[in-house]
Amino acid sequence: MKKEEYLKKESGKKQKNLNVLSKLVDKRIRVFCNLIGGGLINYEVAYLMILLKAVMNQKPVQNLTRPANWDKFLKAADFQNVTSIAYLGMLGRQQEFVKEYEEQFYQKYKKSLLLNDAYKSVEEVLVWQMEKHKIHGLILSGCSIQEVYPSPEMSYIPQIEILVDKEKLPLFCTLMEDMDYERKENRLDEGIIYVRPPGIRVVLYEELPVENKVIRRFFCDPVKEFCKMERYKYVHIFAEEEEYIYRIGRLVELYVRGILKVRSVLDFWLFQQKKCNCEQFQWKIIKELIKKARLDEFLVQIHILASLWFGEAGKFDCRTALELEEYILVNGRENRELDDYILPGERMRLDFYRRDREREWGHRKRVWIFPPKKEMQKSYPILEKLPFLIIFLWVGRIGKIAWKLCENHWKQFKVRMQSKAVRIKFQIQERFRRKEASFEEDEPAEQDSDLEPDFESEPILEQESDSEPQSVLEPESDLESEPILEPDFESEQLSESEQDLESEGRPDSEEENTNDRKG
Repeated sequence: MKKEEYLKKESGKKQKNLNVLSKLVDKRIRVFCNLIGGGLINYEVAYLMILLKAVMNQKPVQNLTRPANWDKFLKAADFQNVTSIAYLGMLGRQQEFVKEYEEQFYQKYKKSLLLNDAYKSVEEVLVWQMEKHKIHGLILSGCSIQEVYPSPEMSYIPQIEILVDKEKLPLFCTLMEDMDYERKENRLDEGIIYVRPPGIRVVLYEELPVENKVIRRFFCDPVKEFCKMERYKYVHIFAEEEEYIYRIGRLVELYVRGILKVRSVLDFWLFQQKKCNCEQFQWKIIKELIKKARLDEFLVQIHILASLWFGEAGKFDCRTALELEEYILVNGRENRELDDYILPGERMRLDFYRRDREREWGHRKRVWIFPPKKEMQKSYPILEKLPFLIIFLWVGRIGKIAWKLCENHWKQFKVRMQSKAVRIKFQIQERFRRKEASFEEDEPAEQDSDLEPDFESEPILEQESDSEPQSVLEPESDLESEPILEPDFESEQLSESEQDLESEGRPDSEEENTNDRKG
């Protein structure tokens, strides 16, 4: 019996060691791939996620380890709908910004604030119209998301979504047209889309925009059966448990369609942190429903990923969450194994939307290379008189794009070669100095004792190297005490070589100073 117990203990220790080792390997791979910009997630996107976490937790932002491509950084922030948060994180760091991109960042931030204010007034008008014409409507998404953010300017409102009673939907559409809204067709959305300058977007649904059968059955009640907004009879809102389930369903829909972004995950995480932690929240009912809908693994991985991005990571296996991260951060990245693991009940829809996305991506490529005549006329008015010139203009446009790409690649190559040349130069100088120092040690000291500097009387103050800030992309766990392989940046190598040269040059400089004094 003692032997069996001993073997069980040893096997348990081995399993713990293997788990620790796997987590450590994941951490090292994550730090290396994300921070050096290698692999799938480039350096600018990785730094964007570091910045978001620092801003959401009100902590100082980590310094850049190398110069960033601010054009890529701005496009990544704009694509993930987090420009306002990124701008707030970059305040006070203008020395790292190029003035051109700083102005672009500010304009996008200003536009986001103006849109948020415009959406507030639009929502008030829509609520007033529903109440006036006795139209039962359920607000699916709107300005209420601002309540979960530390400050309203951090929020982002892409559109206002309303579930309208089927009988009153034609009347609501008429009201939207009377308010100078233009109807827009979009095959990706099931609802009726209305747009109006300066970028206002309102989507009306006659059915809940969630395809999961279990969740749709949960929301099978008519619109008028939902909770009423305070002081209104015909405007309805979700209860907290209902909104939580609906947000999970919307995340699944965004994932299936390949349009899940960082902002959606952030909204869900903040909503859970602020409104789902009370004792009255019915977690038991929600867990049973999520398990029945076969979305439990998807929800777990979303929680892990949100904790890695915005919160404090706990002790858990984050390998699947990192694959989900690649799916979100790398545009067009698909992973069939990940789809089957986290969404086993959505395999058919995933295959359908995957084929649909491939067709759409091919169409976008063709339009980008060969823009239609109307768009080309905006840049080249001569096409109105001579439309046959569009072929030559297409060829010229492709040539300009190719030249710009080659120019960008050449600039990057030039910077790399210059940094390598500087590094090699310092390495050579360092080797020569070490050789000279070894020769001086071998030769007998012929200098008089009174001419020798007294290093004991004047101690040299050694400069303490500042500890490098830890990447916030790393999951914080008990592995922090173990050494992690840090990426070998060229800039870091240069700085280290400079420090070595300075540390080796200090005694010589002090010896010369003391000789000058005594002379």
